[in-house]
Amino acid sequence: IIDIRRHWVTMQTPDGTIYNYLHLNMGELAVTEGRQVAKGDRIGKISSDFFKSDGSSVPTTTHLHFEMYENYVEAPGEDPLFTKVNPYMTLVAAYDRKLRGE
Repeated sequence: IIDIRRHWVTMQTPDGTIYNYLHLNMGELAVTEGRQVAKGDRIGKISSDFFKSDGSSVPTTTHLHFEMYENYVEAPGEDPLFTKVNPYMTLVAAYDRKLRGE
């Protein structure tokens, strides 16, 4: 876990992929910044929490907002770049594996 903010948690895998989990109930987080997590570990509980940049609360429905960013380096020695990835097919494949009992 590399970052925890107002209503979200950011995780980065060893290959550099970043995952953001937004609209979490911050009072029921199961992780702390710097903690290593493994497949199947509980991160937290979804909620209707959402905050504007000024810190004021905004009502929303209970849901999870999930983002993925892949990391790559254009040339050796350059800083990594992060590209937003549509997670839909990754989630479909994970659900298919769950249905097969894998």
